[in-house]
Amino acid sequence: MPLNLGDVTAHSGWVLHSAGANTGTEDRLALAVSYVDADARVRKGWDEFDGDTGHGEDYLSYGGWVKDVKVGKRIKHPNVPIIKW
Repeated sequence: MPLNLGDVTAHSGWVLHSAGANTGTEDRLALAVSYVDADARVRKGWDEFDGDTGHGEDYLSYGGWVKDVKVGKRIKHPNVPIIKW
């Protein structure tokens, strides 16, 4: 789908997506935002997450905090703010 300067897309990070070569004169910037349900809990196995197993992109997203949250407990960490509606 062709996009123009200022256009935005929203999709799951698991959706295969890409961009063509940047042929412009300015850098192309991207912003990724992840949302986590306030009642989400860390699953068994994530406490052993080391970046070498599973998906490397997940480690970049969760590696900085997931080991600090107990398995089965709600995710409560300063790197994962809870937004209440």
